[in-house]
Amino acid sequence: MRDKLVFSVLGAVISVLFWIFRVELYEALYSVNGFSDQMYNTGAYGTVAAVTVAMSWGMAAIYYYVINSVKFDRWNRNMQISKDALDFENKYKKLKYEKTKKH
Repeated sequence: MRDKLVFSVLGAVISVLFWIFRVELYEALYSVNGFSDQMYNTGAYGTVAAVTVAMSWGMAAIYYYVINSVKFDRWNRNMQISKDALDFENKYKKLKYEKTKKH
């Protein structure tokens, strides 16, 4: 529980820092004279940063609430059992075929 809280707080701090230094960060990563000036003048850096932060938190929420959920784990376990049963059936058929081929 404590780890989840630490990661949540750390994620929030990184998101806030990303929002504060969005222009500097984006221009440090990719800067073209005409393009960067136009992005700055139209205020598009804020929109791009907001979409980036929202997608990051959205993907984390999807992982936490959907993929890491009990229902998904149960479904995944059932899929593994089905796969194991299919593998066993295929091995059985192969052995049976090899026996009939020898005789």
